[in-house]
Amino acid sequence: MKRGLAHIFYTWLVIGCAGYFLKTYFYKINQDLINELLIMLFLGILAECVAVTFPQGQLSAGFAVVLAAFVIYGGPTAVWISFLAILVGQGIANRGNPVRAILFNASMYVLAAVGSAEVYSFLGGRQGGLSYENAAPLLAFICTFFLINNLLLYIYQRPFRHNHLILNMADTLQWDGFTYLLAVPFGILIALLYKNIGIYGSSLFFLPVLVMQLILRIYVNLALANRELTALYEVARRLGGRESLEEMLGIILAQARRVIPFHTGVIYVWSGERKQFLPGAVISPQAELIRRQALDGGEGILGQLAETGRPKIIFEGRAGYRLKAEQGWVQNQRSLLVIPLLTEGEAVGIIALGDKRQNAFDEGNMQLMMIMSGQVKVAITQTSMHKRLKSMASRDPLTGLYNRRYFFLLAQAEFERALREKKEFVLMLVDVDNFNNINNRYGHAAGDAVLSQLGQLLSRYSEENAIIGRCEGEEFALVLTAAGEQLSRQVADRLRREVMGYSFAAGEDNFVRLTLSIGLAVFPRDGGDLGDLFKKAGQAVKKAKKNGKNRIVDFAKLEGYKDAT
Repeated sequence: MKRGLAHIFYTWLVIGCAGYFLKTYFYKINQDLINELLIMLFLGILAECVAVTFPQGQLSAGFAVVLAAFVIYGGPTAVWISFLAILVGQGIANRGNPVRAILFNASMYVLAAVGSAEVYSFLGGRQGGLSYENAAPLLAFICTFFLINNLLLYIYQRPFRHNHLILNMADTLQWDGFTYLLAVPFGILIALLYKNIGIYGSSLFFLPVLVMQLILRIYVNLALANRELTALYEVARRLGGRESLEEMLGIILAQARRVIPFHTGVIYVWSGERKQFLPGAVISPQAELIRRQALDGGEGILGQLAETGRPKIIFEGRAGYRLKAEQGWVQNQRSLLVIPLLTEGEAVGIIALGDKRQNAFDEGNMQLMMIMSGQVKVAITQTSMHKRLKSMASRDPLTGLYNRRYFFLLAQAEFERALREKKEFVLMLVDVDNFNNINNRYGHAAGDAVLSQLGQLLSRYSEENAIIGRCEGEEFALVLTAAGEQLSRQVADRLRREVMGYSFAAGEDNFVRLTLSIGLAVFPRDGGDLGDLFKKAGQAVKKAKKNGKNRIVDFAKLEGYKDAT
């Protein structure tokens, strides 16, 4: 907030100072030369209309007009021409800048012209033409104008420079300096020819300036395109790394910001479990708040565009869109670029970039983000595939529980922890009673459906810090990681009763009831390793079945019972 107030104060301070000098210098302009001044003004406006834009500003050869006006007509005229040329030129060729920014740009030129004129006079420069005596003061005028202009611009852009990572200050100074080198000779040439051929003839020599400015535009666009390719290469290079999905999406969003200035950027990822788009990466002053805001499918303009699958650029108030009426961070933006991420026709995510400037995005930005969206989809697909492969390696496909191998690995790790901490470790084996009767009566497909439902019921116990796995067939195993013998027995009895009261669907219009035989084995009382506990718990299950099924048997209570093995 403090930075915002300081920036607003600085902006209007510059505009106010410029207004003071404009008022002071207005009466010092030679009103008899109004036609010539209008021609100079037209040239300045023309230069601003074809200025070369880039993320941190624009390059204009309008300084040639300012320099010529200063040499021919003096400082007051140069001040007013520089102000009006930028005000009108940037107003006509508005590139999404608010009126405040245009006023600041024009005022910045006014202060640069005033300061440069003062330095020129201080060094003994004389008004009324070019001479050897004026060479040094004129050089000082040019350098002072360049320094004041860029210093004021740097202070203005400093709070937002993190939005424009594609260029640094050195790049900006280099390109602006190159523009001055092009403009200065032609400004001096126009001033030299003015006495001989008048303003009409000398102004024709401004045309090569415009041509060179167009060439500069091509050069800048190529340089920016090269940096865009560098950003794309960096993303592609990192895709094969070991970064998590969140880290990879953060890298992609950061690289996008290097080439496309934006205020807020969010990459949403669809969560099948929550049925929502969750923020996977966020760059914004309100990042922490946005990370806590999930997006429902079809919710707001972002959710609606995700359903259509079509990328779109939206500007506030255009084509009936009212961003201010939206919920969340979107309502604070004036421009929006949205790229839905589709895989096999299904939305897997959304890329959304927003900016507080009007007309902040164009078709080139959309095409670049479409390319990057492919890389985002690769990152999401890789993560999804990795999770699927990991699940296939560790999960039983029918029940969704851990398979025997992976359950044994987890149980062994928990057993070793109990061994180190000298705590009880309870293994629970669960066997479905008379399960073959279901297969024989309703078929194996119905039996599989029943086991799948039982797996879903058992999975609820994972919320109680239970490790649950399917050993084989209709046999399951549980380890309660934070429970001793007494609590484990209570959980076992609750499970037995819950299953006994549940109706399992066995095909169309068929429902069956199940009962469980459960055996418990406790470390260190019943065995010294996990293999022993599995064996003892198995013996307890056999005893439960022998005694009538639908019961829980603790191995320690087997009196004289020995396994037939």
